[in-house]
Amino acid sequence: MKLSALSQILSLIFLFFSISLFAQATTPIANIYENFDVYIQRRVTVQGVVTIGADRLDDTRLLAYIQDESGRGIQIFDENTNAIYQRDIVRGNLLRISGVVFMNSENTAISIEFMNVIDTEQAIPVTKLSFEEIQDFHNWEGTHIKLSGRLRSHPVRRNDGYDLTLWSKELSNFVRVLDTTDIKTILDDERLDVSNIALKSSIDLHGVISVENNHSLILPGYQESFSDSTLGAEIVRVIGLILLIILAALATEQRSL
Repeated sequence: MKLSALSQILSLIFLFFSISLFAQATTPIANIYENFDVYIQRRVTVQGVVTIGADRLDDTRLLAYIQDESGRGIQIFDENTNAIYQRDIVRGNLLRISGVVFMNSENTAISIEFMNVIDTEQAIPVTKLSFEEIQDFHNWEGTHIKLSGRLRSHPVRRNDGYDLTLWSKELSNFVRVLDTTDIKTILDDERLDVSNIALKSSIDLHGVISVENNHSLILPGYQESFSDSTLGAEIVRVIGLILLIILAALATEQRSL
């Protein structure tokens, strides 16, 4: 009886602390960056939507990203990966995570001490940034962004993927497509002519802003992170020409009256 009573008490204590941890007020991710000296090495609870899930950027460790309503994102990191991460840290899942804020190399990250899936199939948050804003990684590190530009050169092969350079108006941003993402279309000459894209096509890109060598590095996570926006731009151009022709015809008709 005494053992049973003790077991019940311990279970209640464990439940109490679990509920207390879960009930901890969430910290907006933007606050972590804006008050970094306050939060570094401090335990926090954040709640956000997964923008890049487990095993997309690294299949031996957990390297994922979430973003909350503050419009900012942050890296979720663990030296290992497991079936729970693969099941729960999925793009579109709304997660509540408690852990310690720390620096993973040059990137701000949160460890995982407690995690709960709040909801699934949520809209993926995205922030549209200019090339100038993206280069300010101190403000936008970890954020899932949309960027439009042109490929400046052929992809450069590295051990774990490809490096690309996207440019617009004399400014460039670096993009890394890791092999673990299984992104092939934009890189496979047999399916899509890379040189043709580099010379003629505009690219819409979704990815998170990482930091490497004190520079912004954009990490896409999925095949659909890339799209060719050239067709859309051509349609807009043609519609504009048609409108100009119509306006010119109307002006001519008015003068004849």
